[in-house]
Formats: sequence, structure tokens, C-alpha cells
Amino acid sequence: MPSRYYNPRLAKNLAEAYKQEVYDFATPVEEGFKPLIELTKKRDEQRIKEKEKYDLQKEKIQKEQTAFFKDMPIVDPKVLDSSIRDFATKDMFNKQQLYRQAVETLTGYDRVVTTKNIANDINYWKNVNTNLASYQEDYIDRHNPQQEGGSRMSKVNDAVTLEIDRRKANKEFDVIEKDGKYFAVFEPQEDSAIEETTMIDFDAWDKSFIPVERQTKKYVDTIDDFEKMIDVSKRELRWEDDATNLDEIEKKLDSLEFTKDEALSIAVDFLGKEQESYAGEVMKDLDGDGVAGTIDDINMFIKDQLRQGVKTKLTDLRKAYENQMQASTDVKPPTATEIKEQQRTENYTYVGDALEQFKLQMQEGQPDIIKDQINWLQAESTFFKDMASGMGFSGFVNVTGDNDEVIAVEVTNEVTNNKAYIPVATNTEGVIKRLMIAAGASPREADAYYREKMQALPGLKQD
Repeated sequence: MPSRYYNPRLAKNLAEAYKQEVYDFATPVEEGFKPLIELTKKRDEQRIKEKEKYDLQKEKIQKEQTAFFKDMPIVDPKVLDSSIRDFATKDMFNKQQLYRQAVETLTGYDRVVTTKNIANDINYWKNVNTNLASYQEDYIDRHNPQQEGGSRMSKVNDAVTLEIDRRKANKEFDVIEKDGKYFAVFEPQEDSAIEETTMIDFDAWDKSFIPVERQTKKYVDTIDDFEKMIDVSKRELRWEDDATNLDEIEKKLDSLEFTKDEALSIAVDFLGKEQESYAGEVMKDLDGDGVAGTIDDINMFIKDQLRQGVKTKLTDLRKAYENQMQASTDVKPPTATEIKEQQRTENYTYVGDALEQFKLQMQEGQPDIIKDQINWLQAESTFFKDMASGMGFSGFVNVTGDNDEVIAVEVTNEVTNNKAYIPVATNTEGVIKRLMIAAGASPREADAYYREKMQALPGLKQD
């Protein structure tokens, strides 16, 4: 219940009189900060973009560095020869550190060039290791006593060259660095031919203290060509004064040119001259140019020795032929019976020798044809026909049985006109003996030839 003293009108007037006025401060402040907010926002956006660009560039740099690091050579020390392993491993480790520094501190062209040069320095040891192995193989090859002619070492080599060659192959040396280069160091040893410290640059490994070999390809080929010429001349009865021979000799000699080492080796190893006497002979003005001991003088001397050698052989052959002809005039001519006997022997021997050679060729060239076969000659085969044709047989008449199957082959020797009847089931020994008998041998002669020649052939199964 309202107080009896309460006056609504008065209360209203009092409320209006004491009402507080409210001011709007937020709106003008917000308006004032709008430019700063916009500036701050733009700066933040710029910072974000710049960071993105920066991160992108860092990523590119990192990728570049990673690519360069991937290209850095890695040589496993375990694969290096023990003679260089310790030194090379330490050197490669230092080079790899320099490589990393170059990748991290250099850019552009400088980084490309520097890392490439350091990579070459690291790979250097891989190349040295390869050269060490190949040198040892070459050493073994040229000293191999089992090859034709034995060791290829020339007598002109001195003791120092031979010792260093051996120690290079056996890796008996120390390694040092001097003025940016790497050297193998050979110290004098007890009973050593080396009297003072000798150093070999690894860059010149295959060019230093390489012994002279007694066999040069062009010299050996020349001797071979002359031997073939002599063989032809012997058959055609052409000797040292034959114009064709003389022309061929001069053409071959004109095509040759020897180095001083090659000429020295030829003189000592093949011509049997002492080094001192050889030196005296070539230290003359042989070609008449006014200067003694030139490479032209040396070549002229060696070529003249070759010329004399081949002419001497032709002369010796001529004399031997003339002596033979002279001796033949002192012998009575053979009788008709002796001639006939000689022809018979030559004919069946020819067949036997041809069979022997044919068998050897079969073993060497076509082993599968005769492998695990009791008979390598089968009378009804094309193989037999081809072989027998080459031995001077023809005809090849097939003999058939009641059922028209081939039971034998009949062949005729073209010299004796004798026939050989060979059943298809005949074993290898039987085929050979029948062919030889048809060629003129007696059964005893065929049997003796077979035991001497054919049974001795490896791989021929006996009957």
C-alpha cells in the first residue's frame, strides 16, 4: 500500500532533476585509430609475404646446397691399396671438409668452379688406385715366362729401372705431398741398385722408369712378313737377286720408323750386339746429312741389318737348293717298280694323314658332333661322304638289302681305282682301315698306321 506521504508527481520531477547525462567516447576513438590499424595490417601482410619469399629463397639455397653435397665424391678407403690408404684417406677427408665449406660459403660461378676442382682432387686417389692395379697387371704380363718367347724384358734395361719397376708393382714406397703434388718415394735399401732417394709423381706413374721391352709389334710383324716372303720365294725358286723380292723388301723397310729405345732393343736382343759396339756403329753420319748419330742414322743402320738378314736367308736357301739339285744328279733314277711303290705309299699315307688331320679339326672345332659317339665316321651319312670326297674318294654307291634299307656304301679311290666296301655298322677303326687299303695300303700297313697315328689321338674311343 503506498505511503500516504508518497507524491508521484514529485517523485517524477526529482528523478528528472537527478538524471546523469551519458557521453559517446568510443566512436571518435575508433575513427581516430582506423589509419593506424590499416597501416599495421598492411605491415603485417608485408611481413608475411616477405617471410614467405625469404623462406622460399632459403629453400632454394638449401636445395642447391643439397645438390652440391650429393655431387661430392665419396671414395671408400677400404677399396684403396694399402700403400696409399692412410695418406689418401687423410687427404680426402681434408678435401671433403673444404668441399663442404665451399658449398656453404660460396655462390654462383665461384662455388661451381671451386667444388669441381676439389672433387677432382678427391677422385685423384681413385685414379691413382686404378693405375697401381693396372701397373701390377702390366708388370706380371711382361715378365710372364710362359708366353711365347718368355719374358719380354730387354737386355738394355739398367738395374735401377728394373728395381723401381719391381717396387712399383709391389707397392714398396712411401707417399708424400710436395708443392701441391703427390709423390711415391723410393729409398735406397740393402743390396739396392738405387743409391739415392727417388721420387715419382703419381701423375707420371705410367711414364717413369718403364723398362724397355724386347718385342715391338712393328719389328715382330716385319720379321713375320719377311718369313712369309721367304716361304713363297722358296716354293717359286726366287732368291736374293730376284727383282720382286728386292722391291718387296725395300717397300717394307721404307714403311718402318723406330724410336731410339726400339732400335737399341732390336740391336741388343735380336741382332746380338753389345751396347757399346752398337753405339759406336750408329754414332756415324750414315745418311750423309752432315750430322752423326741422328734418329735417321739409327734407322738406317737397323734397316740395313734387316735387309742383310733377309737376303742372307734367301742366299742360304738358294745354295741348299743348288746342292740338292747337284746331289740328285749323282743318284740313279728310280726304276718303274720303285716309282710305283713310292706312289702307292704316298697315296695311302696321304689318305691316312688327311683322316688324322680331319679328326683333330673335328675335336677342336665341333666337339658336339663326336661327343659320346662310338663311331665318328658313319658310312651312310652326308658327313662321311663330305669327308671321304676330300680324301680322294668318289662313287658312293649305296648297297641295299632285302628291305631296301642301306646296308653298305661302296666308294672308289680316284688314284688306285680300288673300291672300298663299307657296311653301315662298321666301326671307326674298320672304316679308316678300309679306306687306307683302297688307297693302296696293305692290311698290315693300314693296321700299323692306325696304331701309330689314330690311336694316339685324344678322345678317340677305341674299338
